[in-house]
Amino acid sequence: MIEIYGKYFDGQTSAHQSGLLVIHENSSWVLKNTQSLAIIKQGRSFQAKVSPRLADTPRAISFTGLDHFETEQNDQVDAALARLKKRHWSGPIHLLESKFRYVLIALILFVVGAFGFVRYGIPTTASVIAMNLPQDLLEVAGSQTMSALDRILLKSSKLDPQKKDEVLDHFERTINHYPELNLDVIFRDGGKIGANAFALPDGRIVFTDQLINLATDQDQLLAILIHEIGHIYHRHGLKRLIQNSILTFGIYSLTGDASGVSELFLGLPVILTELGYSRKFETEADTFTLEQMNRLGLEPYHFADILLKIEYQEIAAKKDAEAAEQAMDGWLGYLSTHPATKDRIKRFQRIRKKLQ
Repeated sequence: MIEIYGKYFDGQTSAHQSGLLVIHENSSWVLKNTQSLAIIKQGRSFQAKVSPRLADTPRAISFTGLDHFETEQNDQVDAALARLKKRHWSGPIHLLESKFRYVLIALILFVVGAFGFVRYGIPTTASVIAMNLPQDLLEVAGSQTMSALDRILLKSSKLDPQKKDEVLDHFERTINHYPELNLDVIFRDGGKIGANAFALPDGRIVFTDQLINLATDQDQLLAILIHEIGHIYHRHGLKRLIQNSILTFGIYSLTGDASGVSELFLGLPVILTELGYSRKFETEADTFTLEQMNRLGLEPYHFADILLKIEYQEIAAKKDAEAAEQAMDGWLGYLSTHPATKDRIKRFQRIRKKLQ
């Protein structure tokens, strides 16, 4: 027989009494008060429910009612279950957690798994969600983002209407090549964000007056347009937003709470104007730009030239050499999360040399 000491709770009050549970080889059992030896409960076959083992924490043995027997003698409980051939499903878990090497292996596997999920799982999931969002949600995202930008950062464009028409005329053929993207170019005074351009999920592409005035060639602006189309085509803004809010987005998607989903788009203005895109997204958009400029017969150096202009303008605004050096390392124009601007420029300039 196996003897297990513990405490008996009747399930009616918080009071308890010291008890001894005796389990015989034929599965019969008896629970006695250890002081008076009075029988509390007994049975011909041990059918009680035993809680799983978690390290050396107390375990509960529940009988037919609300009452239960609590004990810290886990080894005796395991021995009784083994004899009665009632091994608990948690046995292997206890074995793993009781061995340091198993704990270490589990920790390593968890870290590797977590890294893999963050590195590959979240981006893949975000990509699938972003590429399958309906157009009406894209319009909600675009409208909310544009409204926030106009309220916080941007002002009405001061460009001459004739200048706007000239730019739009130069863009027309390229815009018409992507009817499925619902492209629409709009102009704004960039204020403190200066010479810049960014794409909204619904197909709107914003050009600041400062960028229009900075360009010395219409093809430079066309190169920027193509680059922003690349961001829309690959839905980079939405992917970045979803990656940052993947768990919340998943809950909203499962529950069908469209209003909740729309609230997530409130983070797009920050992503588009301050955080920028990831290195992967920016490189992907640059590749798109190269391919489409080649299709149009447009020299790739136009994109390099406008990036240089943005670069030089930002450097000129720096007050000391140290800040300027930091700027040259990639904080300019397209902000810190972009690939180093000088590396991107070289990519387009190399093609220029090959053509000469």
